[in-house]
Amino acid sequence: VGLYSVFISQQKQSSSQRLYSDLQNDLRFAMDYMKNELFLAGGGATAADQPITTANANAITFEYWDANAAPTPPYDHHVRVTYSLTADATGTNSLLRTHQKYSASATPPNPQYDPSTTVTEVLARHVTGLNFAYRMGDNVAYTIGTSNPEDIRTVRISLSGRSRRPDPSLKNPSTGLPYHRTLTLTGEVKSRNLAIA
Repeated sequence: VGLYSVFISQQKQSSSQRLYSDLQNDLRFAMDYMKNELFLAGGGATAADQPITTANANAITFEYWDANAAPTPPYDHHVRVTYSLTADATGTNSLLRTHQKYSASATPPNPQYDPSTTVTEVLARHVTGLNFAYRMGDNVAYTIGTSNPEDIRTVRISLSGRSRRPDPSLKNPSTGLPYHRTLTLTGEVKSRNLAIA
């Protein structure tokens, strides 16, 4: 019985460590991806005066010139990106990256971001929270819905998630049932391109 108890305890600990490690890796990947791309916001943007076109508490849309892209005419290197959350049929939230290509052609669809090129990717699943906060010049707070997005100089990100399944080593004292591991990461991006937009 003693050896069996030790075995079960080790199994639970190993499962718990894997769950938390997977959660950390998933959220860190998503956070680093967003920070790296937001750092490019405004660089070579078509709307140089307002490279961040949507600045909400739970979603952001911005554009930049992607020098690593291999465009095919009529599309060039411009890309418009949106980060947001969406829930599936089970109510589980995923962090999405949606992007569109820019048509530089003088013929239809004319110079614009072409909706037919929209591609959506999942950066992280089991996300419980995504929040964006913004600062303007001299670290002045940005007021969503009132301030002008072209004045944004800093983007602060908060990303929260939970393990893909309950952790057997964590029990609710009231019900005795296991609950999920949780984690919140924060990051800040100051793009030089926004400062000159």
